[in-house]
Amino acid sequence: MTRNCKSVPIVRLGDHVSKIQTGITPCDSAAYRKNGIALIRTENVHMNSFDPNRLVFVSEEQAMKDSLVQAGDILLNVAGTSLGCACMVPDGLSSANVSQNVCVIRVTKELEPAFITYYISTPEFQRKIKANRSGVRRQVLTKKMIEDFEIPFLSITEQRRIAKIM
Repeated sequence: MTRNCKSVPIVRLGDHVSKIQTGITPCDSAAYRKNGIALIRTENVHMNSFDPNRLVFVSEEQAMKDSLVQAGDILLNVAGTSLGCACMVPDGLSSANVSQNVCVIRVTKELEPAFITYYISTPEFQRKIKANRSGVRRQVLTKKMIEDFEIPFLSITEQRRIAKIM
């Protein structure tokens, strides 16, 4: 990737995150409730969009503090047919949990979450995800794979500018 004939530095995502975490999925769908703590599943995470219509809820006892989301987090599907789909946590959904097939990525202040989400969704990056997944029966992205994602390290101002037009 180049810009104005200057080379753009490429960095490892894992060096610029404070969190990469998946959650748990109840073994029995009977554990889902009509209200409680929202549980984000792969059905909710689409490429650059979030579908709240299929949210389910779990009790506070079932929720995991480690997989709570906050505003500004990136959601990434790490398993299933929608492997690689990424979007931002929508406003008003902080303190939700993620299932075992969805990963929360919380970037540090040097990165703009909306830019990283956009970059993950590019066809070129999606080809890399599909080529590097692991698992014989079930294709997955591991924490190590996500940490090793190579991303362009633009200034935060430039990342925000790009994110606004996407």
